[in-house]
Amino acid sequence: MSASRLSFDDLELRFDPEQDGTYRVVVTSSDGPAATGTFSIPFTSEELHAFVQRVGLVRSRSTVVDRDAEMRAFGARLFDAVMTDRVGSLYQAAQSRADAKDDRGMRLTLRLSGAPELMRLPWELMYRHPRFIAQSERTPLVRTLDLPSAHKPPPLTGPLRILGIISHPAGYAELDSERERRNLEQAIEPLTSRGRAELTWLDRATIADLEQRIAEPDDIHVLHYIGHGAYDEATDAGILVLETAQGRADDVSGQRLGTMLQDERSLRLVVLNSCEGARTSVVDPFSGVATRLLEFDIPAVVGMQFEITDAAAIAFSRSLYTGIANGASIDAAIGPARRAIDAAASSSEIGTPVLFLRSKETRLFDGAAPVADPPAPTPPEPAPPQDFSPGGGSGSAGGSGSGTPPRPVPPPAPSPPVLPPSPTGGGRTTPPTPGPVRALWAVVAVLAVGVVVFFGSLVVQNVFGVDLPWIPGTPGNSRVTPTDDTPPDEVPTEGTVPDVTGSAVDFAFNTLREAGFVNIAAEYVESDQTGNTVVSTNPPAGTTLGFDQVITVQVSNGFG
Repeated sequence: MSASRLSFDDLELRFDPEQDGTYRVVVTSSDGPAATGTFSIPFTSEELHAFVQRVGLVRSRSTVVDRDAEMRAFGARLFDAVMTDRVGSLYQAAQSRADAKDDRGMRLTLRLSGAPELMRLPWELMYRHPRFIAQSERTPLVRTLDLPSAHKPPPLTGPLRILGIISHPAGYAELDSERERRNLEQAIEPLTSRGRAELTWLDRATIADLEQRIAEPDDIHVLHYIGHGAYDEATDAGILVLETAQGRADDVSGQRLGTMLQDERSLRLVVLNSCEGARTSVVDPFSGVATRLLEFDIPAVVGMQFEITDAAAIAFSRSLYTGIANGASIDAAIGPARRAIDAAASSSEIGTPVLFLRSKETRLFDGAAPVADPPAPTPPEPAPPQDFSPGGGSGSAGGSGSGTPPRPVPPPAPSPPVLPPSPTGGGRTTPPTPGPVRALWAVVAVLAVGVVVFFGSLVVQNVFGVDLPWIPGTPGNSRVTPTDDTPPDEVPTEGTVPDVTGSAVDFAFNTLREAGFVNIAAEYVESDQTGNTVVSTNPPAGTTLGFDQVITVQVSNGFG
């Protein structure tokens, strides 16, 4: 079923800190039942940082790691830490009710304003076998803060209008502006070509140019920012790095940007394709750019909590904007957009986008705009009938323009060409040889030359013993077909499992692949060895095994 036709039950989880370092979880179902539980963060700060370094920094990785297995293990621990006892029972009951209806989903809403330090956990990677929860359009995961409801969603009566901003100030890592522009244009080309979306660009990424563009009378529905982001430890606040008029860096806080956008009532979504766009401080949930924008009546903001590659950004944008243009709510549209990332780039990036909502209202627009298919080509005007009658003009023979048109008289046959006098004199003319006859004589001549060359080559070969590569059967002929008794190459099909115990998981994967094995899986186990160190393999080292058979690498999670 299309995401635009789904409706959702809501399961809210509110987190409030306790004095012992744990959190009280209050879970409420949209049909009334509620439950409480206790949550303890299942990772230390060091472990969370190491996980982000291994999985989140996708651009800087140079080694092969089974990130899928590590993400599943990480996400499962996070899910199990939350869904305990009565909280887990209520979750399971709500999920079962939603699963019983084809047109129903269950949205998991996290209210974290009472515990802003929990904003830094990658909740979007919560995993319940066999899938990541947030990857399904039927189980979207969103973050929301305690704010009043935004104004009622307006209808989308025309194309989805997107304003793109690319910022590359001096002194920062250079962005390829043209490539970034092409990436976004490529992402939404299926929509723009059908009139479902319009993409315009801000000439310069200055706050003054943005203010001038916002003041124009046309509507802007989406603001898509591409550039640098940062977190200012001094002010404990997130910033976007825009430009000054001279091209230098201008650190723009969420407060300053929100002030600029607050009166653009048509603006329904902001997408921040920048580093740390989703980050907040541990004391103020509104300190990040994404969360601060929610305070200025923007219904939804998407920020990135990890790095995102070009391929992932293109796939995500295409799927997200297509869903919105087709009438899907923002929470229903983001699940397929995560799957698009998995299909086009890497599953390790599915948890990178974070969706922040101002309130429970997830519809950005009240219905989708009608499809504006490209106009059908106009057939050419039929040519008026030609009148070949003597002295004729248009119309009938009588010139009245009415009645049945006369049958056209074919033009007279052209006179035969006047040929020049024959060189022999006497006024005789010799007609030229017709074209088809000349072509036939040319073919005959080519065939005759080919026959002469072939038989001449045979004579040279047999009389003088010269090997000619274009004659079949000669030793120099590179097109000789081997006979059926040519022995096939001996290709090994099995090998010995190398000993990778005690090595890092990426080194182990590379070693096994170099040995010829292709089906390698990782399984994280409780162990007191250093995290991401190989504990053992199954089958063990020294086993003779087919190259296409599975080797399971058991990896320490560091928590045994």
